[in-house]
Amino acid sequence: MYNYCPRDGRPFREDEQICPLCDFQRTIEQSPSTRPGMPLPPRKPWRKLLYVKQDYPDNYVDDTFLEELQKNANVRHYEYWSVVLESTIISQHISSIVIFVAVFIYLYLGMLTSHALITIGTAGSAIGYGFWDWSNTMLTPDSNFQRRKIFKGAVLFFLTLLGLTPILKTLTEKTSEDTIWALTVILFLANLAFHDYGSGNRRNIKYPGSLSTNAAIFASVVLASRFKTNMHVFGLMSFAVQWFALFPMLRRQIRSISSRGNLALTIVLFLTATTLFSQISPAIVVIYIIGMIFLTFICPFWLIWIQRYKNEIHGPWDEARPKILHVQGIVYMFAHPSLFKNLICPILLTILWGIAVFIFGFAYLLKLQAHALIDVKCPAAVAWIVCIIFVLLEVAVLSILFYLIILPIYEDGLFDRTLKLRGLRHVLKANEGNDMAKCMRGVGGGLWILLFQILVLILSLPLNIIPIFGQVLFVAINGWVLTFGYRFHYDAEIRNITILQSRREAWARRSEYSQFGSAAFGLQLIPLANLLFAWTNIVGCALWVADEIERDEALLQSEQSSHNLMGPGSQAGTPPGNPYPPQQQLQQNQQQYPMKQQPNYPPQGSPNGNPYSQQGSIRIPPKDKKQTLQ
Repeated sequence: MYNYCPRDGRPFREDEQICPLCDFQRTIEQSPSTRPGMPLPPRKPWRKLLYVKQDYPDNYVDDTFLEELQKNANVRHYEYWSVVLESTIISQHISSIVIFVAVFIYLYLGMLTSHALITIGTAGSAIGYGFWDWSNTMLTPDSNFQRRKIFKGAVLFFLTLLGLTPILKTLTEKTSEDTIWALTVILFLANLAFHDYGSGNRRNIKYPGSLSTNAAIFASVVLASRFKTNMHVFGLMSFAVQWFALFPMLRRQIRSISSRGNLALTIVLFLTATTLFSQISPAIVVIYIIGMIFLTFICPFWLIWIQRYKNEIHGPWDEARPKILHVQGIVYMFAHPSLFKNLICPILLTILWGIAVFIFGFAYLLKLQAHALIDVKCPAAVAWIVCIIFVLLEVAVLSILFYLIILPIYEDGLFDRTLKLRGLRHVLKANEGNDMAKCMRGVGGGLWILLFQILVLILSLPLNIIPIFGQVLFVAINGWVLTFGYRFHYDAEIRNITILQSRREAWARRSEYSQFGSAAFGLQLIPLANLLFAWTNIVGCALWVADEIERDEALLQSEQSSHNLMGPGSQAGTPPGNPYPPQQQLQQNQQQYPMKQQPNYPPQGSPNGNPYSQQGSIRIPPKDKKQTLQ
């Protein structure tokens, strides 16, 4: 037993078993020569493990305890003038609402004729579309067809609007003006609050938010009921469609092209709103100017000033945030109703096929099978009941087979549509051409995968006999096969690889494939709901592929930018002791980790100029593991 504490040198009392200073236990016999000040045996390093008995108290805090603490890791530090430029999006939208209200007042007071408003709106739409067409550099062979299609759609829309003008005029005609003004203010506030202020990018200029646009159009309908003539109603409604549905897209296009153009547009809208309202109410003009100054110049300074008080901490104790692609697929599909167009045709075809098979089964097969059973001395009642059950099963099986045959065709369309909505249309365009070879490869691979799925499903069914573990293994195996089938369209028609290469990569990434496929397979086991989940899983897989493509593009862009900064043949940026320049180091990493999808930078020998093909950006793992290790 110790007479002195070996840590702090404090002598123990006779009744003490633990040092009150350091909680050291007085349990080991101490030699008479041990005295305070003598060197102590080294202690083991402290570990962040509560279930291990250590030479430290439970409330001990080591110097390394907070070494993984991150403060304000995700905080973006803003510059004043950049925030001012970003705030012009809000300023432009507020100015647009003020201009529209001013136009209504001018039209309502007779200071502006309906014919002049229609002429100005038509001319502005033509100029705006001309700028849109020029900025998008529509030089493809089908550009004339696109222009004709857009022109026909615009004419049809405005003719329909002209025909609905009498209905719109009388829609809220009996409502009092006080209610009209209050409802208009509420709707424009909703338009301002729910407007899509996202910047987007030049390849993906989205339509404005539906809720915001509908609120503005409904406010226009409410205001249009105050007019007496149909031309006034048509003029205001056509201007509302141009101003709240088309003009936000043009503003976003200008902003994505030039910051100076965006600033000039902000100034033009501000001066236009000020000029129009100066003849209506000078007090409103003063309030508007003060509000714009506060929003554009004071609010950015306020944001930067309060940012110093932000204190956000992160560390290993934070809970994990899983990225559930299946849920994202459901949300993404409902957020983009255009994706449901891919579901209408296969569902209708399946229903029509089911009706035809049902009629054929009960009109022809039922009698044929029943009479066959009766001929072999089977009782008539039993024969008819058994035949009805068999006919229903035959109809169900034929409908399911038909659905499975046509399903891959529309799955590929839904997959491509999702990539386009993610702004990856250029990936699909880079792969155009040689459609016959791709079609044959896709059809052959699709049939092989379908047979493989059925075979694996049948062979893995006995696993369900094993409680829990067998069922989990059953779902994981079939989920891997299901994901393999989902991604084969991407492998065959975008990456231009064979089904054998796709299978080898699927096996190399079996952990990722099984994780995604297990949840997808489980969702498809839910009765009735599986009719929807079969499609949302496709969308989720497309989002997964889109993330990989965007990550590879970002890596390619960063490598090219660093290569341009270093110059050709330059070794700048190579870390000490690294004999490889950045490009050779990346190729060495690809050889060392062939299973990981890493693009070659720059792409070498990509067929047909497709940077996403096998030879261009994706390395397929070799079949021989020894070759892989080399």
